[in-house]
Amino acid sequence: ELFPIDIHISKVSIAGETHFAAFIRDMSERENHERALHQTLYYDTLTGLPNEFSLRWYLDNYFTDAESDPVNLLICSLDRMESLNATFGLERGNQLLRVAAQHIGSTFAGAPFVARLRGQHFAIVSREDPEALKRKIHSLGSAVSRSFAAEMALPHARLLSTFSCGCLSLPALAKTTDDALK
Repeated sequence: ELFPIDIHISKVSIAGETHFAAFIRDMSERENHERALHQTLYYDTLTGLPNEFSLRWYLDNYFTDAESDPVNLLICSLDRMESLNATFGLERGNQLLRVAAQHIGSTFAGAPFVARLRGQHFAIVSREDPEALKRKIHSLGSAVSRSFAAEMALPHARLLSTFSCGCLSLPALAKTTDDALK
């Protein structure tokens, strides 16, 4: 079985003779801890999507790379989340966020970056033109509503949530991460 180790070797003189002492430490637990810390820092715990911190890192790199191709940044929000949470409870609201995240991830599988921001907000970085994005967002909203309605056994739940999205062309309309996320 292979596992990561840390080795420290020291040269030691005892009674005029040279010896070497080695200290070997199993690093598996430390690497597991680092992986868990990375997951906590860069990914949303509810949906498993990258989080806002990851999006900021991605955009910072995008803006510092002079060779970056133009992209569109979509910020999408699930509408009526407050009333949904009040009516059905936070667990059902969280369930809707997970369903939305799954559909966003599959709808934009080829996108350079997809993330969940705070609350009911998601971000998508796409190279597609705005008209194609509009069609995808429209079908995405319908798919999320249908899936959520089926999971909750509520035939009219499709009326409960819709997506609102804003689209920003980068770098034409924003030159920094902070400007893009205002």
